[in-house]
This record gives sequence, structure tokens and C-alpha cells, in this order.
Amino acid sequence: MTEWQKRAEDSLKRSLYPVPQEPNELDWKSRLSDDSERLAQHISAFGNRENGGFIYFGIENNGRIDGIGKDQSQETTKRLGNIAREGVEPAVVLDHCILQVEGKPVLVVYVQESLQKPVHVRGHGIHASYVRSAGQTRKMTRHELQQCIARSPAFRYEEEPATEKLTPDQTLRKLDYVSFFDLLDRNLPTGGRKSSTHCQPRKSSYHRALTL
Repeated sequence: MTEWQKRAEDSLKRSLYPVPQEPNELDWKSRLSDDSERLAQHISAFGNRENGGFIYFGIENNGRIDGIGKDQSQETTKRLGNIAREGVEPAVVLDHCILQVEGKPVLVVYVQESLQKPVHVRGHGIHASYVRSAGQTRKMTRHELQQCIARSPAFRYEEEPATEKLTPDQTLRKLDYVSFFDLLDRNLPTGGRKSSTHCQPRKSSYHRALTL
């Protein structure tokens, strides 16, 4: 048994006994939801959490162990793997195993902590970053997002490539850089050359960018 599998087993035991409750480090699921957006939010939250977290399939919300079949387990890991690669940015690494709980198989999906933070739902920008709180998955507050960015040494927004084969001006048009620097309470950077007019945000667009 690996270190993370041991952690998963211990965490599950603590959550089930003596009184069933879901702490921030884990989430119970009776089955895989059809809501891919919500699953991406869970992956975002655990990817942003120190030491990651666990999603257990085959457990009801009240803590009752139902177990999970082989085919259902395979479909679950396949779909979650796709969401972890394509539904969040940056992509998150998953691992999984089967634990025997009260004589029934329970699928454990381990969402590893991301070195680059914040992990957010793809297509919605960094404001769609999630966190675990009171056993629930919710969107980060503005302050939490600031802290998450500040604690992520591997994440440098200014240095991240937007896409390939773009001019600097085209890149700026694609980046929500105004919102990012505002979150850090930093002034917009200036380069050695004169900036293009589209790089100077208008007041109205600036205020829209500040809205979470």
C-alpha cells in the first residue's frame, strides 16, 4: 500500500466512525454525477488544497456503504481523468485504487495537490477557482484567490504562455491581465516600448474586470 493509499484509508475511517461526516480532505459520492462542470469544481478545490484530497465512490451522503461495480469504477476513473486533463487549468494529476470497506468495494480517486495554483475551471478564468470549506466545495473569495496566487511559487502569470505564434500585442488582447494584477494589488507593468492603445484599459472595462 502506497503512502497516499494509507492516507485515503485512514481519512475514510475517521470520516465514517463514530459519526459519519465529510471533512475538507474528502468527498463521498454514491455514483458519478452527470454534471461535468461540478466535477471540475471538485477537482479544482482538491487541486488547490494542501496535500490534495480524496473522492470516494460507493458511499451515500449519510455514510452508508453501497460499494461500486467494476464497470462503473472504470467509467468513473476514465471520465474523471478526462476532466482533470481538459476541464481544469492547469491539468491535475489523479490516481485511484479500490478499498474494501465493510466488505464492499469503494473506489478512491486521489486528486493530487497542484504545484501551479490556482487550479480553475477551464474557460472561466482564475475567478472560477474553488476551495473546500466546511466539507463543501465552493468558489474562492477574492481574498482566498489572492492568497492562493501568493503562495504558489511556480505560478507567474506574466511568464505563462497564452498560446503559440502570437505577437505580443495579440497575446495581451487574449490575457485578462488587468484582473490578475488587481487581485495582487499591483500596478500594471510597463515595457520599454510604447504600449499599443488597446493595452490601456478603459475605465468601464477595468471595473468589469474587478467584478468577481
